[in-house]
Amino acid sequence: MTDRVDNLELSLRDLVAAIRQSHARESRQAALNVGERVATLEQQLAEHAALRSMVHGVGPGYVVAKTANPQGFVRWVEIVDRPSWLDQHIDLSTITIDASQITGTISIDRLPVHPNGPLVTHDDPRLNARTLLVPVGEPLSAGDFVAITHRNNVAMVVRAHAADPMRAAVGFVTESYGLNQQALIYPVGINPMASTTTPVSVQDVGRTVFLSTQPGIVSITPPNLPGQLLQPVGSIIEVSNAVVSVLVRYEYRFRL
Repeated sequence: MTDRVDNLELSLRDLVAAIRQSHARESRQAALNVGERVATLEQQLAEHAALRSMVHGVGPGYVVAKTANPQGFVRWVEIVDRPSWLDQHIDLSTITIDASQITGTISIDRLPVHPNGPLVTHDDPRLNARTLLVPVGEPLSAGDFVAITHRNNVAMVVRAHAADPMRAAVGFVTESYGLNQQALIYPVGINPMASTTTPVSVQDVGRTVFLSTQPGIVSITPPNLPGQLLQPVGSIIEVSNAVVSVLVRYEYRFRL
């Protein structure tokens, strides 16, 4: 009886040892398999990271750029070998343009724009008209439509008005001038600060304005009395309070 117990115990021990040895072999093999798989994935990841083209739909002639920008666009600071002077802040208010640097014509869309600085704005009359310098025969206000007359055989600029056929509008000014100053006259273009005899609204945009009998300003109502001057001077293109922008176009004029 004792021998049987001893043999059974030995058999159970051998079985446990065999099971442990089998588990150890399987565990070692599983670990080897995992290691080989990880190495393969690391190699594939390294090869993918080294690619610069022909990946993610990027064809020949293009490269994949590395960036921290979540939108995928490369940031300026991430560009390698970028010129250092471009990192400096540029104050646009200090930029000026000398007329001698411009020859021929230039598209208005390519001109620099600044609301109130040394750069010209997109609607500056100086961009679309030749100008005249004429001595002032009477005080002028910015936005006045003007006429040229003569005093003592000298050409003088005065405010235009329809009450005098000799004071037909030939241009406008964008600044105020005193007597005998040299006024800069814009024959055509956009008068951005014209005044009207009566209030207007945005509903009047597109309407023709006429030289008024009140000096320097325009009216949406044409003069209609004998001896007055009927002169369309342009069309309203913008309204701002009591000031309108007028696209100037002298179509015709005649005396009633």
